[in-house]
Amino acid sequence: MDLDEVLDEVKHFGKFQATNYLLLSVAILFAAMFEASFIFTAGDLDYRCRIPECDGAEATFQPEWLQNAVPFHQQDSRSVPWRCRRFAPRNFSALSENSQRNYSSCSPESFDNSTVIRCDEWIYDGEETTILREWDLTCEENLWKLTMVGTVNNIGQFVGLSIVGVVSDRDGAGGVKIQSLSSNYDYFVLRDRPSSDRLIPESVRWLLTKKRTKEASDIILNAAKKNGVRLSERVMSEIRSSLEHKDSEDSLEGSGSPWKEALGQVFRSKTLLIRLIVCIVCWVSITFVYFGLTVNSVSVGSNKYTSFILVALIELPAYVATYLSLKKFGRKISLCSTLIISGIPCTAFALLPPGLEWVRLLLFLAGKFAITISYTVMYVYNAELFPTQLRHSLLGACVMFGQIGSILAPQTPLLNEVMESLPLLMFGVMSVFSGLLALYFPETLNVKLPDTVEEAENIGKHIRRMNDDSEYEAQEHI
Repeated sequence: MDLDEVLDEVKHFGKFQATNYLLLSVAILFAAMFEASFIFTAGDLDYRCRIPECDGAEATFQPEWLQNAVPFHQQDSRSVPWRCRRFAPRNFSALSENSQRNYSSCSPESFDNSTVIRCDEWIYDGEETTILREWDLTCEENLWKLTMVGTVNNIGQFVGLSIVGVVSDRDGAGGVKIQSLSSNYDYFVLRDRPSSDRLIPESVRWLLTKKRTKEASDIILNAAKKNGVRLSERVMSEIRSSLEHKDSEDSLEGSGSPWKEALGQVFRSKTLLIRLIVCIVCWVSITFVYFGLTVNSVSVGSNKYTSFILVALIELPAYVATYLSLKKFGRKISLCSTLIISGIPCTAFALLPPGLEWVRLLLFLAGKFAITISYTVMYVYNAELFPTQLRHSLLGACVMFGQIGSILAPQTPLLNEVMESLPLLMFGVMSVFSGLLALYFPETLNVKLPDTVEEAENIGKHIRRMNDDSEYEAQEHI
């Protein structure tokens, strides 16, 4: 059965695909709600030392006398109090006795501004509460505890993704198995349930690779019915022929360990092995930059909520741009160019002088826009570079190793303590590096999805051969 020809008749996007798209979107929506919530639950706050000699029960964050008791420093072109240091009082015991009655003790003469000591109580700016305020996770020694919240969250994804890809490519003994979307050619179904009671479908291409022709045919007929399409007699004949010859075909299931055999072929293939390594490096870079920009978005601009919302909303036009770019320029150019483009504004942001908040925000949004396109393209591209039998396993493996980037990304705010521009500088360098590395990939636009290791190895070779033949013919003509 020529699946691509059959799917052309079924329609690549109709009621059947739209229904499954919406069902998958619901699951993704709820997952996304928890993806970045730690940015706020473990978010940083403005705070200063509590001065027992001066602060009363209803203390304010920045009273008039504060400069007498706490050293200040410049941050983002504004003067702010040190968080964990204060000036030593000249006569602590005497001042403590009079603190509630006589606030003249907060005069400059009351503190020794040549001696700075550490404080153990804090006053917070505003009423916002995070785990920092709830557990007093203040000062430099506790910053890693806040960033570790995001890292632990992404470690969970790393562990989960280590089995998702393998499970989705292997044949289960029973029950429900959900297959993830890998490309425009795949359709889905829940197996082991009646056709009338199916929810999210598996990949037709995967089922055919597994020689489960009856299930694949049922999905095709169900999709055609829901899309209001009447299949041609030629396609129906192909489906009937496939079903009749099913028993005579060699089943991949009968080979003992087809998955391991195919995986072994990948590691014996220099082309696919290098391709797999490059995919992993690109995934690490993309997730590091994508999640790193998301985590650091709250430190850009004057209002962290506005900045975060803008950084999230910029993804919507990025998804539209992804679709247009993939159609017009193909996978390779779309991935390489957006990775390099993402690195340019990130690097420019890092080199920009303090101030110019709107310019900084625009550069930040430009970087997030481009890396979002890269992130989306990589899912499609990765799936199209490997054979059907291992498509989801290797995609899952690449995304799993890519989570190393998302595990490290929440730690990047710690780099601000070394150099404020260091996180964005790292994002820029990694984006450009992976963009250049992605030039190794062959173009897969309008190329049939490979079903075997050999077909995957030959992606791009046919086009190069045609170009070589055309050049040879041109030289012969001359």
